[in-house]
Amino acid sequence: MNTEENAKSLIDEHLRTLNWNLADFTQITKEYPRPGGEKTDYAILVNGSPAAIIEAKKHGMDLNAALVQAKNYECISIGKRQNLFEMATGTGKTITAAGIIGKLYKVGLVRRVLFLVDRDSLAEQTVC
Repeated sequence: MNTEENAKSLIDEHLRTLNWNLADFTQITKEYPRPGGEKTDYAILVNGSPAAIIEAKKHGMDLNAALVQAKNYECISIGKRQNLFEMATGTGKTITAAGIIGKLYKVGLVRRVLFLVDRDSLAEQTVC
C-alpha cells in the first residue's frame, strides 16, 4: 500500500542515513506550522526558522495538486538571505535551480549557495 505515511517513513529513513537527528527539534521538525493553520510535513531549521521544507506525497499522487501546494511555499525577495524553491517531481527542479543560482551569482546577488540533491546524477546535471 502506497500512502503518505509510507512516504514519511521513507523520508525519515533517508534523513537518518544522512545523519539528521530526527529527535533534535532545533534542526528538523515534523508538522511545522505555516500561516493559515496549515502544516508542512518537515521543516529543516536554521536559527529556529525554516530553511527548507519537505512534503511527503504518496506514490501516484496527482502532481498538479502537489504543484499548487508548492506554489504556496515559493519565494524570492531581494535582501533575503535564504530562499526556497519547491517544485513537483519531474518539473525540472535541478536545471531550474542551477539556472537561477547561476544568474544570481553572475549579477553578484549571492556568494554562497547550498544546493542539496539526493542522487549523484542530479549533482552531475548542475555542473554540465
